[in-house]
Amino acid sequence: MKKNMISALIFTGLMLPSNALAEGITTSLGFGIGPTFGAGIALRGEKGNWGLQATALPYYTQNSSFFAGGMTGFYALNKGKFGSLYTSLGVGAYTKSSKTYNAVYIETPDNCSTGSPTVDGKCGYWKPDVEGATIREGGFAVGPGIGMEFNFAENFTFSIELPMAFIFDVNNTVNLKSIVPVPNGALLYKF
Repeated sequence: MKKNMISALIFTGLMLPSNALAEGITTSLGFGIGPTFGAGIALRGEKGNWGLQATALPYYTQNSSFFAGGMTGFYALNKGKFGSLYTSLGVGAYTKSSKTYNAVYIETPDNCSTGSPTVDGKCGYWKPDVEGATIREGGFAVGPGIGMEFNFAENFTFSIELPMAFIFDVNNTVNLKSIVPVPNGALLYKF
């Protein structure tokens, strides 16, 4: 199921720029990172002064996973030949999990002279844990920001933004961890 979902996201990501060009939307593709941007591959669409950017980075192995992503809407206050000044509102999130396997020592009433291993002077054997224990953690950040976008080398754009990020931990409950101005950044190629 995870492979089908990832395949659908990749297909959508490849098709979106071609559909957006047909509708007069300027599309950009690149990399972004920050508390309200998320982290990873960024896809941005702009029409007039309004824009929307989605960022995602999935990573899966048999024993661990990590996903970071975000969605940011922005409005250009002033556009010039070499860039723009904009305001934004974004949310970025992450989740990670890891699975650990531990062996369990099972005590037996056997005589230790039969070659059974001993732990603290007690006879027994080691039994591997086949199910394992999964540890999960995650969090998200949401907040408004102000940023600048710089155009260079014809189709490339670099943006830097300073949001007021409300950062939350999500483990068993949602807790406000901090409110900090941590910068977002993105490097994009405009189509």
